[in-house]
Amino acid sequence: MSGIAVQTTTTYEPSVRDKKFSLATGGTYERVMNARTTSVAAGITTGPTVAISRTTIVFMGLESVTVPAGSFTACRFRLEFDNSQGVAFEWYAKGSGVMVKSDSPASGSANVVLELEATSRLNGAAVQ
Repeated sequence: MSGIAVQTTTTYEPSVRDKKFSLATGGTYERVMNARTTSVAAGITTGPTVAISRTTIVFMGLESVTVPAGSFTACRFRLEFDNSQGVAFEWYAKGSGVMVKSDSPASGSANVVLELEATSRLNGAAVQ
């Protein structure tokens, strides 16, 4: 039995400038985007479908976070989704802006936690 190849393309409109690093502690901004998705399977095109995404981003402040790549002073952000997906948190290393940890809601009761690995590199060097 052979599989069917599916190609899915999602475009986010409008292009947005990420303002999270310009926020003061406790500061917020709302990011609004349209996600336009088209799929092609077995020569049949479906879509486009358009979904509007609204996310309120709050800068919670600086904190120490430890992940497999090490310990970092990180900017912690709270992402509040308007589509009942709950709340996510993201930590970015101060200075480099590299995301070192993410804690996002998933279906069911568990969250998906992503952490920077010890083997991660940025331009060939360990993340500081």
